[in-house]
Amino acid sequence: MGGSVTHLNVYAAALFSIMAAAFDLAWRRIPNAHVLFGGILALGIAVFESGLSGLGVAFAGAAVAGVLMLPGYISAGVADGDIKTMVVIGAFAGPRMAFSVALLSMIVGGFIAIIWLIAGRGTSEAPESKAGSEAGVDQPASKGESDWCVGVSYGPAIAIGSLLAFAWESLL
Repeated sequence: MGGSVTHLNVYAAALFSIMAAAFDLAWRRIPNAHVLFGGILALGIAVFESGLSGLGVAFAGAAVAGVLMLPGYISAGVADGDIKTMVVIGAFAGPRMAFSVALLSMIVGGFIAIIWLIAGRGTSEAPESKAGSEAGVDQPASKGESDWCVGVSYGPAIAIGSLLAFAWESLL
């Protein structure tokens, strides 16, 4: 494999991202416990494979991924769990691969949103929270659920984007 991303990082990041996508599809949330475990795993692999210098690479990858996701978060298109998931994948990937993962995830997310809108599944209103709809009380939209939202879970886009980036890296 080219670059500094090892097979262990690829397999761990793939499993982490697929599980995050499954959580996001099932519950429209990515649990903090999953993100915390993934972060600890990414940092542990970095230290195991490269010593303390591996921590610097992992933190740099996390920073790159987080910064690249900030515009989506600020514009309320990306939720908290999505940005935390991308930060963890950035820690697995390192800074160069984090850029590719974020870019491919954004492209895949755009395609998914377009397909969702064409299929008539999009909405011009903020999705209701489960707690509010079950109690019969209107709840305000939370961060990531603005009035132009199409109601797409972004976890699968992150998983597909990361898998594509790691597959591309393995071909080089």
